Amino acid sequence: MNITYNELKIHYDQMTSQHKQFIENKQKLQENIDSLQKDVIYANQRYEGLKEHVKSTIKIANDEINKEREHRDKEISIYKAKIMKTQLNNESLEGMYKILLEEYETKVNENNELIQICDSLVENLEDKNKE
Repeated sequence: MNITYNELKIHYDQMTSQHKQFIENKQKLQENIDSLQKDVIYANQRYEGLKEHVKSTIKIANDEINKEREHRDKEISIYKAKIMKTQLNNESLEGMYKILLEEYETKVNENNELIQICDSLVENLEDKNKE
């Protein structure tokens, strides 16, 4: 029985030692779990902070893009109006040119007719003076 008691005592001591080791391991694992959970919470908080920062940056960028688009659209409208005005002025000038050209041609024709009349009158007077 003495051997059995010694074996039992050794076995008990081993089990106690293992139990202590298990408890220590459990504590270490729980510490690791707690540390990892804190890291996850910190990472989530950091993620949310970055997410909000990105959202605000995107909003600012979109606002700037919209301002530039409005500015561009206004400039385009101004240039279209200038082009339209220039085209209208051009059409008006072309119309005036045609009218003035027609008047010029009419005056040239009238002058030619007057020259012919004057030439014929001068000839008639010269003929009468010769007679």
